[in-house]
Amino acid sequence: MNGDKPFRDKVVLITGGGSGIGRSTALAFARAGAAVAVAGRRPRPLEETVRLIQETGAVGLAVPADITRREDAARMVDTVVGVLGGLHIAVNNAGILGRPGLVGEVDDSNWAEVMAVNLTGTWLAMQYQIAHMMQQGGGAIINVASSVGPHMAVPGLGPYGAAKAAVVTLTKTAAKEYARHGIRINAVSPGPVARP
Repeated sequence: MNGDKPFRDKVVLITGGGSGIGRSTALAFARAGAAVAVAGRRPRPLEETVRLIQETGAVGLAVPADITRREDAARMVDTVVGVLGGLHIAVNNAGILGRPGLVGEVDDSNWAEVMAVNLTGTWLAMQYQIAHMMQQGGGAIINVASSVGPHMAVPGLGPYGAAKAAVVTLTKTAAKEYARHGIRINAVSPGPVARP
């Protein structure tokens, strides 16, 4: 290891890196020596995260991307690899809560948006992360699920809980499929987190 910089010479990509868990994770990796790319739909928060990363002395990169779009997910990974020289760790953190409502009253657009960001976006990002990691001989992917869904049901959050439970199943399946290729794939399930 590298003493107090255990991630020196590693490149990390974090989706949803403009705020909350994503920004905190980015700064933790930066302090540990990694070059950190943050991706998300809003450029300004990403640029603020990069500024904070650079204040730690690490390299930061903002990659505006909508992971619900396949072309954005592909470009996101290509950009990180092209600019920073590789991709060793990916944290798929982007997610939305959606509008609270009873299962019998959730409208189509709310359901579709929650699934698109929380589940489909994670899947699309993983596809391109895995493809690169297969070429480079391994890596690690961490999917941010939630305590809601996989571990508890919360009235009013049916779509969110369903999507996050599906992320856990997707993670377990991918972990078994790619372990032999040196790619570790895990999920974490945070509880409530204070954020703006």
